[in-house]
Amino acid sequence: MTNIYRRSANHHLMRDINRALILNHLRLAAPQSRAELAERTGLTRSTVSSLVDELIADNLVHETGIAPSRGGRRGTLLALNPAGGCAIGVAITSDAITVLLTDFVAHPRWQRQMTLEDTDPTQVMGQVEALIDEALAYNAAHEGIPLLGIGLATPGLVRVRDGTLRTATNLGWRDIPFQARWEARYGVPVRVGNEASIAALGEHYFGAGAGFHDFVYLELSTRAIGAGIFVDGRLYQGVDGYAGEVGHMVIDPAGAMCSCGRRGCWEAVLRQVADLTPLREALAAGTPSSLGDPARLTRAAVLTAAAAGDALARDYVQRVLDVLVTGLANLVNVFNPQRVVLGGSLGLSLGPFLPTMQSALTAQVTLPAESVPDLVLAQIATNPSALGAVALVLDEIMSEPVPVVSRQSWP
Repeated sequence: MTNIYRRSANHHLMRDINRALILNHLRLAAPQSRAELAERTGLTRSTVSSLVDELIADNLVHETGIAPSRGGRRGTLLALNPAGGCAIGVAITSDAITVLLTDFVAHPRWQRQMTLEDTDPTQVMGQVEALIDEALAYNAAHEGIPLLGIGLATPGLVRVRDGTLRTATNLGWRDIPFQARWEARYGVPVRVGNEASIAALGEHYFGAGAGFHDFVYLELSTRAIGAGIFVDGRLYQGVDGYAGEVGHMVIDPAGAMCSCGRRGCWEAVLRQVADLTPLREALAAGTPSSLGDPARLTRAAVLTAAAAGDALARDYVQRVLDVLVTGLANLVNVFNPQRVVLGGSLGLSLGPFLPTMQSALTAQVTLPAESVPDLVLAQIATNPSALGAVALVLDEIMSEPVPVVSRQSWP
């Protein structure tokens, strides 16, 4: 009997893998005929035909027309069905909440953003759930598409296996059971991840990480640094889901004190060199510059002035770039990615300085020059974590199932 159960389990696993393979091929290139899917996936035509029939019955795939003739009978074109289901992506930051409703092909249907006036977790949870309820009411009154799941991107350490936010220092939160609470409330799968990792998933699906199996996404601001790491086509999350806390990589043991209690963390050193106070003092002391009134100085103005050649601004930006490249070189040496994607408020502002950073990175890493990854800007500039949270829901459906090995079963 054991062998029968094993064969049955293997059959169902292969079926799920092949369904995911077909869905992903249609996600990346549509429309396609059944014959084209068989050629591109390597599956037999009978397998493709059977699985496509299932996917059509499940409303995840639909027929869109007739394929051009290839010398024989013309096939029917297939694509993902936008009405196959909807997904809700939620992003929580230290100052705002975003809730996004999309269809099955991630086209936005509804979106709201709310500024956080208070970071009390009970109040914030109530605000988020009110927005989710509003999104569901909109969906019910319009398309009425079945809800496939809810994804959440949040700052801090997320225990991925049960969707619990363990700690978020910037919000002062500990042990928030998002997944358990929302699955009980909404009756659909809920997936939770760190905001940088989830933004990386969004870039993999919809942006600068598309088509790359190994890349690092960096969420850069002057207050924090986080990363999402793709290894062999999958988001690397570590044993419990805590991977990506690269901001707490020590780059100067005698450096600035970090909020984590240690000295010289990458984000602490960056926060120190990105402080505008010394620049304002230099301007007040009469240092020649085009920056103008020190009381009205902004970081955006400094970056613009540096790109235009202002010496004082250039010195400031160079210090920031030196710190960034030091950390980047460590990551590149460890992961050897195909590319590095820079996102976040600071990362997206660094476009004019990418050639300088690229040259400095090439000089610092131990890899051969031809293996140094390209530095590029993220392509999702607006609400990347919310769209990434939608991708988290879709990825649950479209990714190949992987057998889970528990800690207890390790040797």
